[in-house]
Amino acid sequence: MTDKRKWYVGHANGGQWAFAAYRMPTAITFPQFNAVVGPFHTKRAAKWAATQRNNPHFQSVADAERIAGQTEIDAKIEALRGAL
Repeated sequence: MTDKRKWYVGHANGGQWAFAAYRMPTAITFPQFNAVVGPFHTKRAAKWAATQRNNPHFQSVADAERIAGQTEIDAKIEALRGAL
């Protein structure tokens, strides 16, 4: 059975948190957040987006998906280089 949750980033009190929800978050269902970005296609992109502050290359969910994927690939390449 597939998981139907979608990933979002919630903003509150100067912080950002990645979280999953079965429905689109609203002020009633997630009152702890002042704003929410998403849905993201992957958990990886949501977690990456939650770490970003004032990144001019991250302006949309698609940017987060692309950059998070490239960041993961770069990390794997560096790990392989270190193992040689």
